Amino acid sequence: MTDSRSYAARGDALYRAGDYANALVAYREALAVNVSLIECWHKYVDCLSRTGRQREAADARRMAAQIEAWPAQVLSAHDDLAEGNIDRAESTIRAFLQQHGIHVEGMRVMALVAARRDVLEVAEELLAQVLRRAPEHIAARGEYVTVLNRLQRFADAVPHAQQLLRDRPDWRPYRQLYAETLTGLNRYREVVDIHRSLLADASHPSPHYLAMGHAHRGLGLVDQAVADYGQAIAGRPAYGEAWWSLANLKVHRFTPQQQRALRLALDATGLEDADRIGLHFAYAKCLEDERRFDESLEHYTRGNALKARRAPYLPDVIDRIVAESRELFRPEFFAERAGWGQADDSPIFIVGLPRSGSTLVEQVLASHPAVDGTMELPQINHLIQAVCSAARPGQGLRPYPSALAALDSGTTAKLGGLYLEKTRLFRTGRPRFTDKMGENFLHLGFIRLILPHARIIDVRRDPMACCFSNYKQLFAAGNFSYDFKSLAHFYTRYVSLTRHWDSVLPGGLYRLDYEQLVGNFEHEVRRLLDYLQLPFDESCLSFHDSAHRAHTASSEQVRRPINSDGLDQWRQFREGLEPLRRHLRQEAQAAGVEDLLRTSLSR
Repeated sequence: MTDSRSYAARGDALYRAGDYANALVAYREALAVNVSLIECWHKYVDCLSRTGRQREAADARRMAAQIEAWPAQVLSAHDDLAEGNIDRAESTIRAFLQQHGIHVEGMRVMALVAARRDVLEVAEELLAQVLRRAPEHIAARGEYVTVLNRLQRFADAVPHAQQLLRDRPDWRPYRQLYAETLTGLNRYREVVDIHRSLLADASHPSPHYLAMGHAHRGLGLVDQAVADYGQAIAGRPAYGEAWWSLANLKVHRFTPQQQRALRLALDATGLEDADRIGLHFAYAKCLEDERRFDESLEHYTRGNALKARRAPYLPDVIDRIVAESRELFRPEFFAERAGWGQADDSPIFIVGLPRSGSTLVEQVLASHPAVDGTMELPQINHLIQAVCSAARPGQGLRPYPSALAALDSGTTAKLGGLYLEKTRLFRTGRPRFTDKMGENFLHLGFIRLILPHARIIDVRRDPMACCFSNYKQLFAAGNFSYDFKSLAHFYTRYVSLTRHWDSVLPGGLYRLDYEQLVGNFEHEVRRLLDYLQLPFDESCLSFHDSAHRAHTASSEQVRRPINSDGLDQWRQFREGLEPLRRHLRQEAQAAGVEDLLRTSLSR
């Protein structure tokens, strides 16, 4: 039984028992997932009336009438989308729009299909059309804000989020959505204020304390973040995300009391996978701090195994992109397109795997008076998505990277200009700026095409150290780090592809070895600034005092002076990591890069 119908069935049971207050909650949960449940709407309205909430009942009755008036195909597509039948929903709504033309609710469903498929630029355009035709459509405006947030167009989202608050001032989800928008703009103090106000009548306060903890961490107020995470756990003892957030501060050590509480939470039965995953990672970090390395590795492995089930890695997709990039991006490809794109040298792309030292490099550069440090910007990926999108999402995507061959000079210049325009929000006006989206190493051909004068820094770390550091990190998104074979595959394809970029873009990448940076810091910083054609500045050596706030898992670590604490942590797990070493050797051979990895893997 699906979630929406599970909630509806629970509501029906409570309704029959005369427990209208709790039936109301269950029906609300059902309709939050699936608005097409007409019978559920009628009972929801009745529960509101029976519990004395007449104004809300009148609003819900109007909404139910509007939904009931939708064409059958639109209702069916909404239902399929809510229940996870995306292909069927798209087929139904595409056929409906082809037959009926412009239809506000049909366009909205198509936008939701595009958003579910992560074709966000298409979703944004469709929802914008919906709001131009029906500016009073509150649900569509909420979905529009959500899509804008996912596109990291937070400044564009703000007026729409504020309009939602004017339309529905008492509706908690829209206040939380506004807080998410402000988080994207680093307006953390306002985020704290919103969640503090939501605590006043919250039946489940823990998520609000968690959000406040994240905001206080963003402000650099680590002690307050610790207290917030503790409050989140106090209200929900098996809250996996809160436990992991506490562990992920890196500088926090669990007290004996917290260790016992964490172990007790992990031993509980009936946990959701998401909670159990967070608990395993948090307990693994706790055991690592206690130098119980074998037990620690066991819990990292159990947490990763659960995560891998939810987000499987697809090596064939990476292999295809690497192979097709090698085929398409040859020296003559770039020679034929010399002078294309935007002649702007302000972007500095920092690429490489997570946990490779890229946050340190960003913090060093952001300490320079000529460089704005931003964050992991998704704009390159969004532009590629727009290039590969057909006119309608139902027609599918053109394959990447081969779709880039059809671009002309004017289009590449326009795309380069769009990148600069869309990233301006994250800058403060300094001449240069960083983009630390590490997986842009997959897209350096596209970057060179639209921004031929951009500088690119490839931050590389020892394969064993880098892969194990990823294995220990519970990422909010991503899927290559949850088992040793996937890690080895992704790392070696990264090395293979960057070798190709070296061959077709001579001097186009600056390779920065993380171990050398830590071991000979000032020398490597001077060399890096020379490559960027920036004068040396002493503030780069005291990067930990910079006002720039990092936003990744390393955010607390880069607030300390340079140190070698983490270089060899993997060696403490050495025996348990032999399978990782073996997979790295095998995948290096398969990728043809065994010569580049042989020295480090023999250490």
